[in-house]
Amino acid sequence: MILMLLFFLAHLIYPLTTPAMLLDFKAAGGILMLASGFRIVQIKMFPMADMIPIMIVVMPISWFWTTIILPLL
Repeated sequence: MILMLLFFLAHLIYPLTTPAMLLDFKAAGGILMLASGFRIVQIKMFPMADMIPIMIVVMPISWFWTTIILPLL
């Protein structure tokens, strides 16, 4: 249900994103893929379900960092 809502609201969310936010989102996805690969080949058993919420949190954190924190530096 939530994913369907996000799917239909994507045209409202996408204009609010910046290139930096998209890169941060891709980086978080890459880390999840790397952890998943380690889990598949049984090198390290990462708790994947605990890492999934970062995909929701990464964009607001990226926005906060680029608009609030970086101008202060």
